[in-house]
Amino acid sequence: YINLYLEKIVDYNYIPNIFVCFTTLIFVFFLAYKSKNLLVFLLGIVLSLFVPYMIQGELTALRQGIATSIFILAFFFIKSEKKVAAILFLCALIHSVFFLFFLIWTLNFYFFKDFEFKAKLFFNFLMMLIFSFLFLVVAKFLGLRQGDEYQQSMEVQRSGGAFLLFFGVAIYLYLFGDKNDKRLYEFTLIGLVIFLTTYFLTPIAGRFFNTIIPFVIFLLVSRSRIQDILLLVFLFIIFLFLFFQGSYLSLL
Repeated sequence: YINLYLEKIVDYNYIPNIFVCFTTLIFVFFLAYKSKNLLVFLLGIVLSLFVPYMIQGELTALRQGIATSIFILAFFFIKSEKKVAAILFLCALIHSVFFLFFLIWTLNFYFFKDFEFKAKLFFNFLMMLIFSFLFLVVAKFLGLRQGDEYQQSMEVQRSGGAFLLFFGVAIYLYLFGDKNDKRLYEFTLIGLVIFLTTYFLTPIAGRFFNTIIPFVIFLLVSRSRIQDILLLVFLFIIFLFLFFQGSYLSLL
Protein backbone atom coordinates (compact mmCIF):
# COMPACT_ATOMS: atom_id res chain seq x y z
CA TYR A 1 0.00 0.00 0.00
CA ILE A 2 2.89 2.38 0.72
CA ASN A 3 4.21 1.73 -2.78
CA LEU A 4 0.82 2.56 -4.33
CA TYR A 5 0.73 5.96 -2.63
CA LEU A 6 4.35 6.76 -3.45
CA GLU A 7 3.82 5.86 -7.12
CA LYS A 8 1.45 8.82 -7.35
CA ILE A 9 4.24 11.17 -6.24
CA VAL A 10 7.49 9.75 -7.63
CA ASP A 11 8.61 7.31 -10.28
CA TYR A 12 8.26 3.66 -9.22
CA ASN A 13 11.97 3.03 -9.81
CA TYR A 14 12.91 5.55 -7.13
CA ILE A 15 10.75 4.02 -4.38
CA PRO A 16 13.43 1.54 -3.17
CA ASN A 17 15.90 4.45 -3.01
CA ILE A 18 13.46 6.40 -0.83
CA PHE A 19 13.10 3.44 1.53
CA VAL A 20 16.86 2.97 1.79
CA CYS A 21 17.43 6.69 2.45
CA PHE A 22 14.75 6.72 5.13
CA THR A 23 16.10 3.69 7.01
CA THR A 24 19.69 4.92 6.72
CA LEU A 25 18.87 8.42 7.98
CA ILE A 26 16.95 7.05 10.97
CA PHE A 27 19.80 4.73 11.90
CA VAL A 28 22.52 7.39 11.56
CA PHE A 29 20.49 9.95 13.50
CA PHE A 30 19.95 7.67 16.48
CA LEU A 31 23.50 6.34 16.28
CA ALA A 32 24.67 9.94 16.72
CA TYR A 33 22.04 10.46 19.43
CA LYS A 34 23.27 7.47 21.47
CA SER A 35 27.01 7.78 20.78
CA LYS A 36 29.10 8.86 23.76
CA ASN A 37 31.55 10.76 21.56
CA LEU A 38 32.69 11.19 17.97
CA LEU A 39 35.11 8.24 18.09
CA VAL A 40 32.52 5.61 18.98
CA PHE A 41 30.07 7.21 16.52
CA LEU A 42 32.56 6.75 13.67
CA LEU A 43 33.32 3.21 14.81
CA GLY A 44 29.59 2.51 14.86
CA ILE A 45 29.24 3.84 11.31
CA VAL A 46 32.06 1.76 9.83
CA LEU A 47 30.92 -1.32 11.76
CA SER A 48 27.37 -0.99 10.43
CA LEU A 49 28.73 -0.99 6.87
CA PHE A 50 30.12 -4.51 7.27
CA VAL A 51 27.58 -6.28 9.51
CA PRO A 52 25.52 -8.49 7.15
CA TYR A 53 22.39 -8.25 9.30
CA MET A 54 22.49 -4.46 8.99
CA ILE A 55 22.99 -4.57 5.22
CA GLN A 56 20.20 -7.09 4.77
CA GLY A 57 17.85 -5.02 6.88
CA GLU A 58 18.54 -1.79 4.98
CA LEU A 59 19.11 -2.93 1.40
CA THR A 60 17.33 -6.28 0.94
CA ALA A 61 14.41 -6.58 3.37
CA LEU A 62 13.08 -3.10 2.62
CA ARG A 63 9.66 -3.54 4.25
CA GLN A 64 11.27 -4.82 7.42
CA GLY A 65 13.74 -1.94 7.28
CA ILE A 66 10.90 0.59 7.11
CA ALA A 67 9.05 -1.09 9.98
CA THR A 68 12.27 -1.22 12.02
CA SER A 69 12.87 2.49 11.47
CA ILE A 70 9.33 3.33 12.62
CA PHE A 71 9.88 1.16 15.69
CA ILE A 72 13.19 2.90 16.46
CA LEU A 73 11.43 6.26 16.37
CA ALA A 74 8.77 4.99 18.77
CA PHE A 75 11.35 3.28 20.97
CA PHE A 76 13.25 6.49 21.72
CA PHE A 77 10.49 9.10 21.50
CA ILE A 78 7.48 7.39 23.08
CA LYS A 79 7.65 6.66 26.80
CA SER A 80 4.37 4.75 27.11
CA GLU A 81 4.88 0.99 26.78
CA LYS A 82 1.27 0.60 25.58
CA LYS A 83 1.77 3.10 22.77
CA VAL A 84 5.00 1.41 21.67
CA ALA A 85 3.11 -1.90 21.62
CA ALA A 86 0.46 -0.26 19.41
CA ILE A 87 3.19 0.96 17.03
CA LEU A 88 4.63 -2.56 16.89
CA PHE A 89 1.20 -3.94 16.00
CA LEU A 90 0.99 -1.43 13.16
CA CYS A 91 4.53 -2.37 12.07
CA ALA A 92 3.33 -5.98 11.87
CA LEU A 93 1.02 -4.87 9.05
CA ILE A 94 4.16 -3.85 7.14
CA HIS A 95 6.20 -6.95 7.97
CA SER A 96 4.90 -10.08 9.73
CA VAL A 97 8.00 -10.56 11.93
CA PHE A 98 6.73 -7.66 14.05
CA PHE A 99 3.89 -9.80 15.36
CA LEU A 100 6.65 -11.57 17.27
CA PHE A 101 8.07 -8.24 18.45
CA PHE A 102 4.58 -7.16 19.52
CA LEU A 103 4.27 -10.31 21.64
CA ILE A 104 7.76 -9.95 23.12
CA TRP A 105 7.27 -6.27 23.95
CA THR A 106 3.83 -6.81 25.52
CA LEU A 107 5.06 -9.63 27.71
CA ASN A 108 8.37 -8.11 28.80
CA PHE A 109 7.57 -4.42 29.07
CA TYR A 110 3.94 -4.54 30.14
CA PHE A 111 2.85 -7.76 31.84
CA PHE A 112 6.26 -8.70 33.28
CA LYS A 113 7.75 -5.23 33.61
CA ASP A 114 8.29 -5.62 37.38
CA PHE A 115 10.01 -9.00 37.08
CA GLU A 116 13.73 -9.32 37.84
CA PHE A 117 15.73 -8.95 34.63
CA LYS A 118 17.42 -12.35 35.00
CA ALA A 119 13.98 -13.93 35.25
CA LYS A 120 12.94 -12.13 32.06
CA LEU A 121 15.96 -13.47 30.20
CA PHE A 122 15.27 -17.03 31.34
CA PHE A 123 11.58 -16.68 30.45
CA ASN A 124 12.42 -15.52 26.91
CA PHE A 125 14.94 -18.32 26.48
CA LEU A 126 12.36 -20.91 27.57
CA MET A 127 9.54 -19.34 25.55
CA MET A 128 11.51 -19.29 22.30
CA LEU A 129 12.87 -22.78 22.86
CA ILE A 130 9.33 -24.12 23.17
CA PHE A 131 8.09 -21.95 20.28
CA SER A 132 10.83 -23.21 17.95
CA PHE A 133 9.92 -26.86 18.49
CA LEU A 134 6.17 -26.27 18.42
CA PHE A 135 6.45 -24.33 15.17
CA LEU A 136 7.78 -27.39 13.33
CA VAL A 137 5.18 -29.72 14.86
CA VAL A 138 2.24 -27.43 14.06
CA ALA A 139 3.51 -26.60 10.58
CA LYS A 140 3.96 -30.28 9.76
CA PHE A 141 0.57 -31.20 11.21
CA LEU A 142 -1.22 -28.53 9.19
CA GLY A 143 0.81 -29.28 6.07
CA LEU A 144 2.11 -25.74 5.84
CA ARG A 145 4.82 -24.89 3.31
CA GLN A 146 6.83 -23.32 6.13
CA GLY A 147 7.12 -26.72 7.75
CA ASP A 148 9.07 -28.13 4.79
CA GLU A 149 11.24 -25.01 4.66
CA TYR A 150 11.88 -25.33 8.37
CA GLN A 151 12.90 -28.98 7.99
CA GLN A 152 15.23 -28.14 5.11
CA SER A 153 16.86 -25.39 7.14
CA MET A 154 17.45 -27.85 9.96
CA GLU A 155 19.27 -30.15 7.53
CA VAL A 156 21.68 -27.39 6.49
CA GLN A 157 24.69 -27.19 8.75
CA ARG A 158 25.34 -23.64 9.90
CA SER A 159 28.87 -22.61 10.67
CA GLY A 160 27.87 -21.24 14.05
CA GLY A 161 30.12 -18.22 13.56
CA ALA A 162 27.39 -15.68 14.25
CA PHE A 163 26.27 -17.66 17.29
CA LEU A 164 29.71 -17.62 18.89
CA LEU A 165 30.37 -14.00 17.98
CA PHE A 166 27.09 -12.61 19.28
CA PHE A 167 27.12 -14.89 22.29
CA GLY A 168 30.32 -13.11 23.27
CA VAL A 169 28.72 -9.73 22.55
CA ALA A 170 25.72 -10.68 24.70
CA ILE A 171 27.94 -11.65 27.64
CA TYR A 172 29.89 -8.40 27.31
CA LEU A 173 26.79 -6.22 27.15
CA TYR A 174 25.18 -8.07 30.06
CA LEU A 175 28.23 -7.40 32.23
CA PHE A 176 29.44 -4.04 30.94
CA GLY A 177 26.58 -2.51 28.93
CA ASP A 178 25.10 0.85 29.90
CA LYS A 179 22.36 0.03 32.41
CA ASN A 180 21.37 3.70 32.78
CA ASP A 181 19.18 3.38 29.70
CA LYS A 182 17.13 0.52 31.12
CA ARG A 183 14.79 0.14 28.15
CA LEU A 184 17.63 -0.08 25.61
CA TYR A 185 19.70 -2.37 27.83
CA GLU A 186 16.87 -4.81 28.53
CA PHE A 187 15.44 -4.88 25.00
CA THR A 188 18.85 -5.46 23.44
CA LEU A 189 19.73 -8.30 25.80
CA ILE A 190 16.32 -9.91 25.41
CA GLY A 191 16.71 -9.69 21.63
CA LEU A 192 20.15 -11.29 21.77
CA VAL A 193 18.88 -14.12 23.98
CA ILE A 194 16.01 -14.83 21.59
CA PHE A 195 18.33 -14.75 18.56
CA LEU A 196 20.83 -17.10 20.18
CA THR A 197 18.09 -19.46 21.35
CA THR A 198 16.54 -19.76 17.90
CA TYR A 199 19.76 -19.59 15.86
CA PHE A 200 20.04 -23.35 15.23
CA LEU A 201 16.33 -24.10 15.59
CA THR A 202 14.30 -21.84 13.32
CA PRO A 203 14.81 -19.94 10.05
CA ILE A 204 13.23 -16.78 11.51
CA ALA A 205 16.30 -16.09 13.67
CA GLY A 206 18.07 -14.09 10.96
CA ARG A 207 14.99 -12.06 10.07
CA PHE A 208 14.42 -11.34 13.75
CA PHE A 209 18.01 -10.20 14.26
CA ASN A 210 17.79 -7.74 11.35
CA THR A 211 15.65 -5.60 13.64
CA ILE A 212 17.69 -6.25 16.81
CA ILE A 213 21.16 -5.44 15.43
CA PRO A 214 20.65 -1.62 15.28
CA PHE A 215 19.86 -1.65 19.00
CA VAL A 216 22.96 -3.76 19.68
CA ILE A 217 25.07 -1.11 17.95
CA PHE A 218 23.26 1.71 19.80
CA LEU A 219 24.10 0.06 23.11
CA LEU A 220 27.70 -0.62 22.09
CA VAL A 221 28.36 3.05 21.28
CA SER A 222 26.61 4.43 24.37
CA ARG A 223 29.89 4.17 26.29
CA SER A 224 33.47 4.96 25.26
CA ARG A 225 35.68 3.16 27.74
CA ILE A 226 38.79 1.49 26.39
CA GLN A 227 37.11 -1.94 26.44
CA ASP A 228 34.13 -0.58 24.51
CA ILE A 229 36.39 0.89 21.83
CA LEU A 230 38.43 -2.32 21.61
CA LEU A 231 35.27 -4.41 21.17
CA LEU A 232 34.00 -2.15 18.38
CA VAL A 233 37.39 -2.35 16.64
CA PHE A 234 37.48 -6.14 17.10
CA LEU A 235 34.00 -6.55 15.58
CA PHE A 236 34.93 -4.30 12.69
CA ILE A 237 38.06 -6.34 11.96
CA ILE A 238 36.10 -9.62 12.10
CA PHE A 239 33.43 -8.44 9.66
CA LEU A 240 35.97 -6.75 7.41
CA PHE A 241 37.99 -9.97 7.25
CA LEU A 242 34.87 -11.99 6.40
CA PHE A 243 33.95 -9.49 3.71
CA PHE A 244 37.28 -9.75 1.89
CA GLN A 245 37.46 -13.52 2.42
CA GLY A 246 34.18 -13.95 0.56
CA SER A 247 32.48 -15.56 3.56
CA TYR A 248 30.67 -12.37 4.52
CA LEU A 249 27.15 -13.79 4.18
CA SER A 250 27.94 -17.10 5.87
CA LEU A 251 27.00 -15.53 9.21
CA LEU A 252 23.38 -15.08 8.12
